[in-house]
Amino acid sequence: SLDMDIDDPRAQRSRAAILDAAVRVLVASGISGATMDAVAVDAGVSRSTLYRHFSDFGELLFAALDRIAPAPVQVAGGAEDRIQAAASGLARALREGPWGRMVGSILERAERDPEVRRYHVEFTEARRRPMVEALRSAVEEGLLRPEVDVESLTTAIVAPLYYRHLVLHDPMDDAEVRTHLSATLAPLR
Repeated sequence: SLDMDIDDPRAQRSRAAILDAAVRVLVASGISGATMDAVAVDAGVSRSTLYRHFSDFGELLFAALDRIAPAPVQVAGGAEDRIQAAASGLARALREGPWGRMVGSILERAERDPEVRRYHVEFTEARRRPMVEALRSAVEEGLLRPEVDVESLTTAIVAPLYYRHLVLHDPMDDAEVRTHLSATLAPLR
């Protein structure tokens, strides 16, 4: 985002059109098929306009992925409700939205592209936080044993959702998420 007035409504509309186009291109082609040129054509903007908003493909990619990716689910209420909401929200995003169609190509690209890997690590950390905090609250509220490692437990809860989606091509529905949570948390109560 080079010297541009971000408060200018025209610049905001142009940026929004570029991001919408980037999302369309990413969903249609995956990361490997997405290019700055393809996004400029889809958005109906010149390359110079595109580069005024995004200095390189990585910056554009990350801004578009932030739009595609499920926001961390934040709900009010007790720890149990927050844990359920975080797990169900992720399962729903994998089943229903563009995130489920994109996540495989993101992981593949992260394996060989350090910039995408850095982004994915930061992205994952931010998206894990609500689950980690909800589990920490469950420990503080006495719902889970005090020695529970909330980081490891977060992985134990989330990993099967991705496995079912990416490896088995059989994403969990809401009932399966509830069953999975019960089975995972029961021995730690």
